[in-house]
Amino acid sequence: MRVFYVHNTPFAALAALSHINQAAPAGATIRLDQLPFLDRREHFLRAGRDADDREIYAVWIMSGGAILTRLIHSFSDLYQIPGDQYTVCQVVIPQAFRLRLAMRAYQLGLFGLARRVLRGLAVLP
Repeated sequence: MRVFYVHNTPFAALAALSHINQAAPAGATIRLDQLPFLDRREHFLRAGRDADDREIYAVWIMSGGAILTRLIHSFSDLYQIPGDQYTVCQVVIPQAFRLRLAMRAYQLGLFGLARRVLRGLAVLP
């Protein structure tokens, strides 16, 4: 089974890494300021496997999430991957103010500001 997190900002990667980190040993954290791909406008990331042995991916591009969702469905159809073998998850707007501010900065292309807002935060404690 494959799980794809999609968004128009690098928050797709943060959601995928949060998913993976839930299966990490106690005390493990991922520092946001150590993730080099957060400054990219588009990227495909294989985050790893979760506790249920599903492959976790993140895809983001500065376009609508509907385009990414259609792209993943088309790719899966092209390679004859059945619909029950993958899931596409749209990343939702976070509740925490700093994360909302960082997401908006990414959407505006202000990557330096977004990175400063995220500095010192962990994906999951």
